[in-house]
Amino acid sequence: MLKNTIPNEDESSKVRRVSFLRRLGLKRLIIILLVISAIGGMTTGITYFRKYQALKADPTIEAQKETQALVATVSKLMELPTDEAPTVATIADKEKLKDQPFFAKAENGDKLLAFTKASLAILYRPSANKIINVAPIVIDQKTEAGKPTPPTTKR
Repeated sequence: MLKNTIPNEDESSKVRRVSFLRRLGLKRLIIILLVISAIGGMTTGITYFRKYQALKADPTIEAQKETQALVATVSKLMELPTDEAPTVATIADKEKLKDQPFFAKAENGDKLLAFTKASLAILYRPSANKIINVAPIVIDQKTEAGKPTPPTTKR
């Protein structure tokens, strides 16, 4: 009967043939990994490009999403006004605010939520998930619709 081996094949040729097959398998593995990496890179690039285009079309969307997430987080800690969206500011340099009592315990990175209709200011620290300070907002009523009030005289 026929054998599956080559006649007169010595051990060194068998080793060479096996190592060649292993190298061939390694090349296939490398090619497959490169193709997967290329597809992953293209997918990531397309995703970020679409996000960039959406942000370029309406830059306020990202700020609105951040504000909504911040309000959702702070609303778990205290009751917030529901009839308005707050104005949000991030404390960048606490040294500039040190002379104001409301910001005495402020740290860089803290968030200020200002609800103007409800006259409420909230200082929130995201790193500790704590409300640091709450105070009413006092709006100067000297102006009416952007015009200064005329001086009054007493007689």
